[in-house]
Amino acid sequence: MRLQSRTRYLAALVAGTLLAVPGSVEAHAAPAPDRPANLSPDNGSTATAGNPVFRWSPVHGAAKYRFQISPASDFAAKTYDVDTTQWTATPTTDQPPSSAGSPLYWRVAAVGATGTSGPWATARYVH
Repeated sequence: MRLQSRTRYLAALVAGTLLAVPGSVEAHAAPAPDRPANLSPDNGSTATAGNPVFRWSPVHGAAKYRFQISPASDFAAKTYDVDTTQWTATPTTDQPPSSAGSPLYWRVAAVGATGTSGPWATARYVH
């Protein structure tokens, strides 16, 4: 087989023989997963003291979830930051509010198999 110049070829080694056919393969990145929904506990709820359980619905295409807790709504400082394959997260250390009566903010995002992170679910807070 004689190859033409300026032509792209798709090549494969099959049973010891190199096969080349005109054409090309385009790789497409997997889309980012959607944002998690059905978050619990509800916004403004009073959390179980110490180690509350946070929940969300599974997201199609998610390989894991990134979960964060912060005393500030901008998440500049995080008191808990973990990746999990579960649809729940329970902090392994007590998560007290920054001061008595202050809210504790939390958020979660789905992460695809390629590491592409979807959008954060709207942050919630508990007291």
